[in-house]
Amino acid sequence: MSRILIHAGNLKTGSTAIQAVLMRLRPELAQRGILMPGLGPNDRAHYKLAAEIQFNRQTIGGPVSRRMIASLKETGPTETVLLTAETFMNGSSRELRDILVAAQKTDPTVLFYVRPHASLIVSLYLQHVKTGVIADSIEKRLVNMNRLSAVKFIEMIDRYSDVFGKDAVMAREFSRDRRVGRSIVAGFWKALPTELEQGRTVTTAKVCSCALGRDRNARE
Repeated sequence: MSRILIHAGNLKTGSTAIQAVLMRLRPELAQRGILMPGLGPNDRAHYKLAAEIQFNRQTIGGPVSRRMIASLKETGPTETVLLTAETFMNGSSRELRDILVAAQKTDPTVLFYVRPHASLIVSLYLQHVKTGVIADSIEKRLVNMNRLSAVKFIEMIDRYSDVFGKDAVMAREFSRDRRVGRSIVAGFWKALPTELEQGRTVTTAKVCSCALGRDRNARE
């Protein structure tokens, strides 16, 4: 049966860097049995799927979900499926499970990167300042931030644990000082030793290492 790896966030934990490298490596990874179904050539991550099941609360009825189910059904039993979108954090666990069940894919592994609340809130605030969306006082903005799913990540992770089972969910602390070889992507693969050291996926880390050697921009 196919292995399903879901990279579900959180915000401000290097997801963009991970996804950028995975996008460039997609053809090489596919040759090694690691697939990212449902993505167009210009799609970096599964944001359309996450948005459909989050905002419309549609599962197998939505057009993106239907295409994902069809793509998942085409994957072989020895292949690994990787779904990535930090916006999966936003409470989409049951809808995502329904899609996997409809595609006859079960027993996924769900990976979350998280960072301490203080560091996360500061990073989110600075991002809002940088993009010019800050209109409130600092005090009001911080109160509003505490209502975000990204900040309430413990609650979100618990929802995934309730749906997929605690053994299926992994949470890793994101820290620049703890990145393997100062590479977010290398740390991403290192966080999944069981899945990546078995079968055809054993060469994946080597592929990522080669890509990182060519491109040092995949850093937070």
